[in-house]
Amino acid sequence: MKNEKKITNKPLILAPSGCKESFLAAISAGADAVYCGLKKFSARMEAKNFSLNELIPLVNYAHKKSIKVYIALNTLIKQNEFDELFKTLKNLNSFVKPDAFIIQDLGMIQVLKNINYRGQIHLSTLANVSFPYSLNQIKKLGISHVVLPRELSLNEIKKMNNQCNGISLEIFVYGALCYGISGRCYWSSFLGGKSGLRGRCVQPCRRIYKYKNNFNRYFSCLDLNLSPYISELITLQNIKTWKIEGRKKGPHYVYNTVKAFKLLRDYGNREDIINTANELLKKSLSRKSQSYFFNVNNIQSPLNHNGDTGSGLIIGNVITSNNKFYFSPNIKLYKDDILRLGYEDKPGHGIHFVKKNVQEKEKYELRLASGKHPEKGAPIFLIDRQEIVKQEINIINREIEYKNINIANKKNSKDFLSQNTFVTKKKKNIKPGHIHVFRKSGNFKMNNDSGTWISLDSYKQFSKKINSMIWWLLPPVIWPEHEKLWLNLIRKTIKSGGKKFIINSVWQISLFENPDKFEIWAGPFCNISNTFSIKLLSNMGFKGVFLSPELSKKDYLQIGSLSPLPLGLAIYGFFPLSISKILSNNLKPFDFFTSPKGEDTWISKYDYNYWIFPNWKLDLRKNINMLTKANFSKFLYLNEPFPDKIPIKKRPGKWNWDLELL
Repeated sequence: MKNEKKITNKPLILAPSGCKESFLAAISAGADAVYCGLKKFSARMEAKNFSLNELIPLVNYAHKKSIKVYIALNTLIKQNEFDELFKTLKNLNSFVKPDAFIIQDLGMIQVLKNINYRGQIHLSTLANVSFPYSLNQIKKLGISHVVLPRELSLNEIKKMNNQCNGISLEIFVYGALCYGISGRCYWSSFLGGKSGLRGRCVQPCRRIYKYKNNFNRYFSCLDLNLSPYISELITLQNIKTWKIEGRKKGPHYVYNTVKAFKLLRDYGNREDIINTANELLKKSLSRKSQSYFFNVNNIQSPLNHNGDTGSGLIIGNVITSNNKFYFSPNIKLYKDDILRLGYEDKPGHGIHFVKKNVQEKEKYELRLASGKHPEKGAPIFLIDRQEIVKQEINIINREIEYKNINIANKKNSKDFLSQNTFVTKKKKNIKPGHIHVFRKSGNFKMNNDSGTWISLDSYKQFSKKINSMIWWLLPPVIWPEHEKLWLNLIRKTIKSGGKKFIINSVWQISLFENPDKFEIWAGPFCNISNTFSIKLLSNMGFKGVFLSPELSKKDYLQIGSLSPLPLGLAIYGFFPLSISKILSNNLKPFDFFTSPKGEDTWISKYDYNYWIFPNWKLDLRKNINMLTKANFSKFLYLNEPFPDKIPIKKRPGKWNWDLELL
């Protein structure tokens, strides 16, 4: 066929699946691989997800069709969950036999070794592998594949591509964007105990906020779409997978997006194919989309406040009459189409299944559950339909042999933890170190209990003696384009006397030529939550760990009695709700905005990222004695410049201390 391009690289089209119908739609559309999760340990707990018995026949069928299946167990794992996790992974390995596990928590590596798992380990985007040097460290851990952040430009992806050394890479090519950088958003957890790192995010960034008497969805993002850049992507030899986001989406979305990207990959230089693919993407019922940071010559902000950032296609508005609700769709509707009425943060929000075929402009009554009263004029979104894929799904469904398998658990559920408990000598009379971290040198006490964030000229502010005494903190995110800058800053800090470092991504240890010569602690943004991760960090050269600030008292005390490394905790100060690479043009640093519940929040810019802070402090100081008895030896006090224009709200500041983190 004329004008067909010569394919030098053929990445896998990886489809999302949050339910059986979406799994079958991915197969029908010709996906090369499918990723899905269980009803626990999944970063998309709002999806239906799968039980073991539901997965077994689906994966068997996919394998017969030479389609790979990846199981996403990509959540932060608590200490007391490892017995259940071990049992789950053992059963998955025995009965499901996935081609890869997608993980965030490094503690899972030990469990996978214990069950003699022979497949691939993929590192989730939540693990925040954001600069090329990190890939050298990752390979040593036995990880073969890394999912890159969505914020990278083509040039940055090329830098990662050129540094692989045997690691294969995966990029998102389509789907929803989070406002916060993956693995660096605590918004949902801080405000309500539902952690995004645990798959429970309630999406506070999608809500309406007040700013200078204006109300808008200042943090709600449009979707990502890299379909216009296929010719550039296809040349990157180590980008082995193109990932479509959407485990909460239905079969219609999965079918159309997979079809589109498969066409673009195979025939992406033909104008007729490009047009066909674009039509398929239009049918996918996603939000409006753009290419984000990918094209450095045309950076597109996903924070477009002029349009709607709700997912689905707007097909009409609610009409109220005599306590009944109607609308007239601007397109034809089919029986079993799924509609969303309004927004989740608005009265009367709900899901409606269309009961019959409805012609364009035909008046259609919305018969709602008792008590549901959507606002007059509320938008109505078409979010899923099955008329295109239903027949194909049914054909595949009839080919699959469904049967329940009796999955016996021969091992006692406590075997894994009891056999893998680390013996920790409890230290007596621990004198805790209280590290007060400041942004500006004028606040320093100039002693062992001071710390500062490394910045462009921070190492010049003090004498060599002081530099050797204080703690130096690295940022939560380093981007590929700034990697050399940070390498330089670390070397200059060391040359100027720096000896003690708190790094805020595990992979930042790869920026130190001889890490054993320094006291390097994993900081709170490393999201460490169990002793299995801590043991791995010990092998990497870490001298101590500040645990995730999201955990509960119960979690901290349990880890404290077992940890193979000294422990610390962020105990007081302003901890960010989220860290992002973007800011709405309508907002400015150090201005404040107000949440739907009247909570004031402000924005600071540090280096190349924006930090969103609440106007109340984390405060666990009353628990220092308890934590010290539980082997915690260092406590972080995070001092942030605070805008004069808003008062500090008095709140307990316990975060999830008294909660059972979901």
